[in-house]
Amino acid sequence: MASAQELTFGQKARLGLQAAGAFARNPKALVAVVKYQLAERKKNKTSGPATGV
Repeated sequence: MASAQELTFGQKARLGLQAAGAFARNPKALVAVVKYQLAERKKNKTSGPATGV
């Protein structure tokens, strides 16, 4: 069995539409996800160059 299964375009589109519908029903969840992503990016940006890679 493959370690990572590739999704087809149709599967990706369906997942995207399901996520969009879920966020439309619960906009607070979308706000929470955006805040989380921004915090992760900020954390990665500050710790990234310090690694010296």
